[in-house]
Amino acid sequence: MLHKHIREAKEWVQQMNESLLTMSTVKDRYELEWQAKPRSEDIKLGTHLARQQKLFSKPPMKLSEGERELLKVAFKQEIAALQHYQGNGMNFEQRLQAIFDYRQWFQFDVYITPNGGQRSRLTNKTLGARSGAERLFALLVPLLAAVASLYKRAQPDAPRLLALDEAFDRADADNTKELIEYPAAQDFQWIMTGPQLNISGTRVPAGIRYLMLHEKGTKVATAVPKIWKGNQHKD
Repeated sequence: MLHKHIREAKEWVQQMNESLLTMSTVKDRYELEWQAKPRSEDIKLGTHLARQQKLFSKPPMKLSEGERELLKVAFKQEIAALQHYQGNGMNFEQRLQAIFDYRQWFQFDVYITPNGGQRSRLTNKTLGARSGAERLFALLVPLLAAVASLYKRAQPDAPRLLALDEAFDRADADNTKELIEYPAAQDFQWIMTGPQLNISGTRVPAGIRYLMLHEKGTKVATAVPKIWKGNQHKD
């Protein structure tokens, strides 16, 4: 089962990167990598199994006798460690689940390649050096790609709902246009709120924009819809 889950996770990352290839905003290219954590000692439970994560990535039938023995030893070490583990009130079942939680063995890294620039890993330092709009792109675009790839696992007729509050509030008009078009290109049905959202002039096939009017001191707000379809507005 571990091999199956790890393989599916890697396929999911591949789907995310395929989705990211369709997005070229702020002249940057985004890419995700799901890599083993550099220090398995940072994993409180499951350390011994985490050290053998490469073996779990291989099909069971392709494991050599030596590799099978390494896994047996790792399982025995985990059982021994489990019997002596003293930690934060976890019961036996919870500790067992933590040992086999392969997600703790890996980490996600976001890589950005500027147009004509060098590929670099996104860190707090590199994120802080970017403009407000660029930071928004770096955080939001990979997240949308992840959601899109998850929806691809559903039935073809399943809704692909997405809701964003105060969407793209730090982006200028051009960047906002790109960010609005990306969810549409991924076949999302989305609801967004924001003071400057406007699908006019985008490649979004259809949508409704509601202008909310509220008079101070009253308890009633009025929604004024404007329908957008193709290149036409209809009030």
